Amino acid sequence: MVSLRETREMSLHEDRAGALWVIYASGNGLAVFDRKSRVLTRYSFAQMPVSAETLTGVSSILEDADGQLWLGTHSDGLLKLDSGRLKVNPLSQ
Repeated sequence: MVSLRETREMSLHEDRAGALWVIYASGNGLAVFDRKSRVLTRYSFAQMPVSAETLTGVSSILEDADGQLWLGTHSDGLLKLDSGRLKVNPLSQ
């Protein structure tokens, strides 16, 4: 059983590869769900630990024409997932 508690808004986005992305308003705000293994992997991009109640997470997600995922966040501005989808990079990188 996969569990993800979120007291605020939560949205889903399926990318071209079929990955199911979960974005939510609090905490770090980003996770990906593997439907085959039923494993939820959470991403962390905050510089310091954040409270689950703090509005610091992801508010929007967009996949561009090149397949890059862009994230609009409440506290860190615009972020981009690296091409391997392993880490989140600030827009300035």
